[in-house]
Amino acid sequence: MRRPLCVFCLAFLMILRLMVFLHPPALPDYQDLDAAEVTVCGQVISKEFSISESGRISLLITLSEPSLQGSNVSFDQKLNIMCRFRASQMQELEEISGRIPVSAHLTAQGRVRIYEPAANHGEFDSAFYNIGILQNAFEVDYAEAVSISSPDSELRASLGRVRSWLSGILQQELGDEDASVMRAILLGERKIVPKELAGIYRESGIIHILAISGLHISMIGAGLYELLRRIRFPIAPAAMAAVIVMMLYGTMVGTGVSTVRALIMFALHMAARIRRRTYDLLTALSVAGALLALQNPLYLNDSGFLFSFSAVAGAALLGPCFPAKLRFLSIPMAVLPVYLQYSYEFPLSSLLVNLAVLPLMSVLMAAGLMILFLGTVIPIFAPVPSFVVHLILRTFLLLCDLTSKLPYHSVITGRKAPWMIAAYLAVLLLTALYAGKIPEKIRLPLLAGAILIFTIPQYYGLQIHFMYVGQGDGILITMDEEEAILVDGGSSSESQIGRYTIMPLLKYYGVSRISAMILTHEDTDHLSGWEDVLDESSFQVERILLPDVAPSCRSENYRNIVKKAEESGIPLSFVGRGDRLQFDHGGKELDLYFLHPGHGASYQNANNGSTVFLLRYGDFTGMFTGDLESGRQEQEVLEAFRQLQRETGREEPVSLLKVAHHGSEGATSREFLEELRPELAVISCGKDNVYGHPHKALLKRLKEAGVRYRITSSEGEISLQTEQ
Repeated sequence: MRRPLCVFCLAFLMILRLMVFLHPPALPDYQDLDAAEVTVCGQVISKEFSISESGRISLLITLSEPSLQGSNVSFDQKLNIMCRFRASQMQELEEISGRIPVSAHLTAQGRVRIYEPAANHGEFDSAFYNIGILQNAFEVDYAEAVSISSPDSELRASLGRVRSWLSGILQQELGDEDASVMRAILLGERKIVPKELAGIYRESGIIHILAISGLHISMIGAGLYELLRRIRFPIAPAAMAAVIVMMLYGTMVGTGVSTVRALIMFALHMAARIRRRTYDLLTALSVAGALLALQNPLYLNDSGFLFSFSAVAGAALLGPCFPAKLRFLSIPMAVLPVYLQYSYEFPLSSLLVNLAVLPLMSVLMAAGLMILFLGTVIPIFAPVPSFVVHLILRTFLLLCDLTSKLPYHSVITGRKAPWMIAAYLAVLLLTALYAGKIPEKIRLPLLAGAILIFTIPQYYGLQIHFMYVGQGDGILITMDEEEAILVDGGSSSESQIGRYTIMPLLKYYGVSRISAMILTHEDTDHLSGWEDVLDESSFQVERILLPDVAPSCRSENYRNIVKKAEESGIPLSFVGRGDRLQFDHGGKELDLYFLHPGHGASYQNANNGSTVFLLRYGDFTGMFTGDLESGRQEQEVLEAFRQLQRETGREEPVSLLKVAHHGSEGATSREFLEELRPELAVISCGKDNVYGHPHKALLKRLKEAGVRYRITSSEGEISLQTEQ
């Protein structure tokens, strides 16, 4: 058998992956500690500066083997606690960092902030990433040091000081933005990169340049080995010295997945040199994967782990399948399934950007290392490599900007079915294994054809997704892969709801074209995220629908919506009672009948002027009510509903009711429920909201009417699907 160790490790990984799928490890729950003031003790294992969306910098210190004073809460041996120190000036944080060496025992006070699981599909799962992958139990925010011991390991403390010193050199020579990138590339300080800049890199498919990986190890480790061999060091001492230096480097910059993978593979490479054996990249890769997964099986569900290993495997396996000029396509093809499963889109522009970025990375790293060397020895010459770094990083940004303006620079694909991923990987693997027996003129069409698997349409019928947006409303309605309707999208309790909830959910369901965006009224808790969707070039909004209320009822928010739509060139429709919106695809009809407001009518407030519509799809009906309150306006809706029933000859009960105004006491009267007779009601509201939604009186009315109900604050996103 060829590569027996590789086959064994792959079999182990497959079995472990199956076990994780069938019996996923449960993450510990620290909900009871949320917002509690605590005193935590532990040993400092890492320090890193972090910059927030608003530009505020904090110091993150991770403690191993933590304990809480005066508490019987116990922690798994693997779990750490992260302490976040805040200050108004960077200098204050640097002073705090200087007083707390790595490997010292720290006692700190602060407020617990737990990591929340994802409440919607597509949303970042903070609990899984921080607890499951980074293995941090929770964060102690606004931390203040109570006591600090001397370091247990002078070596680790010294490495921490060296890292801080080198960071200072980069900061001094390059300035804030470029220094942050080089600190990430050379010293593993990824959290200091401004979020906006990291977002540009991510959208262009070059975020990988900020990770310590094989390029660093090959340049530094392999470079050191070759240098020692040139000065007549024997193979074994040269290889061992290179491995030791790289292990120290890894300890200094942090042991992320890509770093550990590269270090394991480098160590195996050096071992092969010592034993004068042939180094097999695939065997080394599989061994590294098995060792990492053995330490933490949840890595097998982590996008970072899968990206790192897929890229190397793709270069090794698929590279020989392509002609030399097209070999750069091997890595994008290998990582495509990871993009589809975790990002739900693929940046086509990355194919062009990486053609320039990857060759320049070696030059960039060499220039960065030269800055560190000259900044230490001959600072007067450091501006020369600094100029090279500035030039290359400006080039990266220019490429990102130019390619982002290209049509289809990023394609939203949605999360694909497991059978599609399996079929695609099977084609790639078989092509790689039998590349020598398959003529080139067949190999290339075969690989291209594999991508077409992901274009097979998936039919789901009608789906309605009630997002959890905190205290607010956001609903996505889709019909197969043809139509998508976005109803509202805002929150009064969650910030940047468009970026972090609505757009990821749209991408998860493969929505790039929004047939209609219905904004039921102009309150912030219904529309705070709509502009983010409009401004994102990946989404095409075909029309915006607003309630056709009297001009005197149109607030500043309303007028801003109209202005923004006109500036964006998006058609506006003002809808009211008697209007109808119809979609027809292959004999399947989706109808929206608008029941409220009356055209040009005046209402006491925006809630009572909400757009109300009845959705019909086959035998399914759904009533969507915005923030409509009981009273005259509710009677108007019932009158319009009765008239519609008479006109269409359908008097069946409503299948679904979106409960008005987040379940407030003054909405959804008993008469309203008796008239509609809904089978299911959905209430959208925030956890522990200050309004007491949903109100007990409203829940009592639902129960008395025999209506089943579901609440987003309890369940997160609520998804419903009709028969196809």
